[in-house]
Amino acid sequence: MEFGGIKIGLLPTVSVAEKALDFIKQRPGVPVVLDPVLVCKETHDVAVSELCQELIRFFPHVSVITPNLPEAELLAGQEIKTLEDMKTAAQKLHDLGAPAVIIKGGNRLSQDKAVDVFYDGQNFTVLENPVIQGQNAGAGCTFASSIASHLVKGDELLPAVESSKAFVYRAIAQADQYGVRQYEANQNN
Repeated sequence: MEFGGIKIGLLPTVSVAEKALDFIKQRPGVPVVLDPVLVCKETHDVAVSELCQELIRFFPHVSVITPNLPEAELLAGQEIKTLEDMKTAAQKLHDLGAPAVIIKGGNRLSQDKAVDVFYDGQNFTVLENPVIQGQNAGAGCTFASSIASHLVKGDELLPAVESSKAFVYRAIAQADQYGVRQYEANQNN
């Protein structure tokens, strides 16, 4: 079976991650987007540490990694409190083998802007959009999936990232007009 592109999200265990890594190693040249889902839990336990180390083994075999801010902190082994911290973490992740890195900062650094940092090993690109209030669950996964779809079409990486960021922003901004409400955790419907 041939693949035009691969997007990897949640890998629940090290053994599943090992199988996924073997799978992508057998498909050199296929664009791979790794969204290293690590922060579904409140705590950092031994299983997360082991999975972190396993995910780092993926880096040389993927096109881009798309950690959110807490995941980037775990993978890079540093706190991220500023835009400069994001850039330093992106460089560290690149040095660990990732050819390109997008750290999804969301609104964790600024209450009025959603800030992401893209690093390709040479240049930084800061991507910003106004924050749309609400629980925007799934935005990061959608962003990574959109990047993968652009790479399958043959788009270059930075334009794919920029287009995907704009797509997710528009989807969140326009959700209500299509009758798709933002998820509200405390609502019983």
